[in-house]
Amino acid sequence: MGTMVQRHKLEEQDFRGERFSDSKKLLKGNNDLLVITQPQIIEEIHSDYLNAGADIITTNTFTANRVSQDDYELGDLAREINLEGAKVARRAADAATAANPDKPRFVAGAVGPTSRSASFSPDVNDPGFRNVSFDSLVADYSEASKVYELQKNDKELASVLDLLNNKINTLTGLIPEAINLDPALSKRDVCECSLSASGVAFTCRKELEVGANIRVRMVVLPNYHHVVAYGKIMRVTEIEEPYDGFTHIVGVNFIHILDRYREILARRALQREIEDLRIRRREASATQVDDAGVA
Repeated sequence: MGTMVQRHKLEEQDFRGERFSDSKKLLKGNNDLLVITQPQIIEEIHSDYLNAGADIITTNTFTANRVSQDDYELGDLAREINLEGAKVARRAADAATAANPDKPRFVAGAVGPTSRSASFSPDVNDPGFRNVSFDSLVADYSEASKVYELQKNDKELASVLDLLNNKINTLTGLIPEAINLDPALSKRDVCECSLSASGVAFTCRKELEVGANIRVRMVVLPNYHHVVAYGKIMRVTEIEEPYDGFTHIVGVNFIHILDRYREILARRALQREIEDLRIRRREASATQVDDAGVA
């Protein structure tokens, strides 16, 4: 968002608008304030991202918290900036969805860091000094939080994000390759797989030993991202009706997985949830049309 705002080459008066023309502080650089003084520019930027294919846009409220806005003597406007930012983004998303109902668009609230730290002193001569308290940060983030706006305007997106945060998503469309540390078990199989941030379960053609260490290599479709994780076999369950040579389901808890691999899995999970949501909406729309036709 910041680089897109810079392209408009806004000056001090553009940031002030009529409402803040008498401000004693320089306001240039306070990009979040533009949702009030230049909402048409922010909405245009949102639309640019949506037209480029974005499914989710974030509100222009990265520093819309009381602590950061106090630098401009606008701390009392933190909540207003957040609400206006949500409205501007929502208008752009609704317009894009109306233009293409088969591709619903969502708005996620952006909550960034403050301009102060509760962990370090701004005074090198007084290491114990803090210019902000933990309690004030809690209060400021609560005020700036978009949880209620998400629940009100994008209930389904809020549900998806909640699932991600609780790490209970099931991913499909994975091609796992489970290779035990024993080279004899290095046979490559395309098999059914479900995965969360904490572990993986997959079908296997032979019974593996519970407690054994295992390396799990996966290719995440459709972009063929390679993911590698190390884990311990926690359970092995026999399949009641074996098929294609698969006789057991193996459950593994991750011992080690790099952050970049977790991010790949999280992105795929969100993408899959959005795809499923589109399908459900199309089916619901088709049902409504059928009902209307019958009536």
